[in-house]
Amino acid sequence: MDCTCILLALLSTLASLSPTMGCFCDHYPWSSWSQCTKTCDSGTQSRLRAVQYDDHWLKNSCSQLCQIHDNRVCNVEACPINCQLTEFGPWSECSSCAKKSFRIRSVLRPSQFEGANCSQSLMEERVCHPFKECRIEPLNCKDKFTCDTGRCIHADLQCNDQNDCGDNSDERDCERNKSVCSNQQMYAFVPGADQIGFGFDAAAEQMRGAVLDNSFMGSNCTVEKLKRNLYRISANTERYELKIETFEDFQQKETKSQKIDLAKEPLYREAVKASQQKDSVFYRVDQVIATSTFKVKSSDLYLSDQFLQFLSSLPLEYNYALYRHIFQLFGTHYFSSGTLGGKYELLFQFDREELKTFGLKESDSEYCLSHDDTLVTFFYNRHSQKNTCGNISMKTKYEGSMVKASKICITSVQGGDPYFAAALAWEKNCVSPASPLITDWIKSTIKNPVVIHFELLPLVNLVRGISCAVTKRRHFQRALEEYQTEFDSCKCAPCPNNAWPALSGTECLCICQTGTYGSNCEKRAPDYTSVEVDGHWSCWSSWSPCDATLKKHRSRTCSNPAPQRGGTPCPGLEKQVEECTISFFQEQNVCINDDSESRLPSGTSGCAKPLPPANSHLRINPMYQTAAANLERSMMGLNVFA
Repeated sequence: MDCTCILLALLSTLASLSPTMGCFCDHYPWSSWSQCTKTCDSGTQSRLRAVQYDDHWLKNSCSQLCQIHDNRVCNVEACPINCQLTEFGPWSECSSCAKKSFRIRSVLRPSQFEGANCSQSLMEERVCHPFKECRIEPLNCKDKFTCDTGRCIHADLQCNDQNDCGDNSDERDCERNKSVCSNQQMYAFVPGADQIGFGFDAAAEQMRGAVLDNSFMGSNCTVEKLKRNLYRISANTERYELKIETFEDFQQKETKSQKIDLAKEPLYREAVKASQQKDSVFYRVDQVIATSTFKVKSSDLYLSDQFLQFLSSLPLEYNYALYRHIFQLFGTHYFSSGTLGGKYELLFQFDREELKTFGLKESDSEYCLSHDDTLVTFFYNRHSQKNTCGNISMKTKYEGSMVKASKICITSVQGGDPYFAAALAWEKNCVSPASPLITDWIKSTIKNPVVIHFELLPLVNLVRGISCAVTKRRHFQRALEEYQTEFDSCKCAPCPNNAWPALSGTECLCICQTGTYGSNCEKRAPDYTSVEVDGHWSCWSSWSPCDATLKKHRSRTCSNPAPQRGGTPCPGLEKQVEECTISFFQEQNVCINDDSESRLPSGTSGCAKPLPPANSHLRINPMYQTAAANLERSMMGLNVFA
């Protein structure tokens, strides 16, 4: 086909085109957007084109080419949720130790999405006059020695030149004293012995008052000998190993930066708020000094006087307010093992989009921050090579320094002398303190360590060896479950863009995913395209009554929200089953001691329940087992009156 034929075909095509192809929709302007159908939580707006059915509209088929109606999403921010509290419960019995009574209320719904906070207190207290002394309830010490305080200690701890009772009553009227340690030498307490004895509030992630008395040495003379000192190990401690005794023992390791996920870290409230201002990435640089490791004995632990007095003064009747007061004072758990020392953390926030413009990948950013001259000078008192990170834009704006490119710096210091710890805080504009301070802090940490890594056990395990221990343990466990429910993030509403909800006091915070930001993580960076929604648990239901199999049940659902569009399902169990006890007298709050099952009730005669022989097991004839089960089922239908 020659050029003439091609030209004729083109002219024929143009001639066949309808003049309707010439419609100009902009001749007919849009109206203003209508008012949003919702003030929050994704409403819609609409607008109409101001159409005039003139010749241009009719001749050019504009009705087919121009969009007449238009809609868009508006007010995508989640609706504010105002905090709501329950009514106050009844006043507790007057605490003989606190000389106060308490009443509490709980958070029915936390504030979220910038809703109104609850500024009112969750607990009220008033002064009262207790009917009994703040002392350890009398307990039959049997073959043990009874201290004036009511505490029971082993008889061989009398007259041993140790204040084992705490009030020195075990050292009175002694004809002859026999020291536990034969060489009569004065031993120092191991560094951090008091820290090991503190309680820990797992809900608030904070240390509380002392629950173990680690000044109690007992009948064994266990000594840790190092270069300069002899340390005597507390009777509560199964193992203690000192790693660093002097500054010369400390071998400083190279600091490395690490990208962190705020949703998986202890709640940095300041960092969470900062992450909502812009699309951010956070890197942490830390220096950890591990001075010693420890392991606490599994049984026969010596409690602190104050904790023991509070336990002993608890009434037989269950009152959550009193147990909540104990959790606030002493925590919910105690340390079973761990590491003592100090921990210095720096958290840097960076603008993610800005790092991209500097040509820095994630691995580049981590390396550059770890080797930044400002950090090297601060930690090691020597200069690094000249900062050469990023492209010419970063070199021009921040002299190639990652520290100077950071938006905020957050400092966390654990352990050491409080003066040096406070002086080590970086300024908001990321100006470092004087370099020698880090050395002074490390030296002070050796003598003033804190628990930096640990494993926990529930505080209820320590409720033993006191009057009515079994009854109070049951109340303690019930109160612990109530306390943990009070501070569970399951009360939070789902956060936008797969953000992680976290309950902080009476407010729910949304911890933004990388690539999202905004006051509630509702905004997206251009490269954030994920539509996945991870599942989160609803709150646990209440426990069912104890059934005939001596089991109780509770459940929860993965519906807050349910996983959607490929999101991960909720981790953990949907149902929980625990053993329980059925007592005809549970409403009467009968005092049950640890040894009650092996003793006869008062006023009865006969044989007490024998102790099981060592290394034994019970063989049950199936015939008798069936008969017993039938009897148990028939008994469950009886009405028993006390």
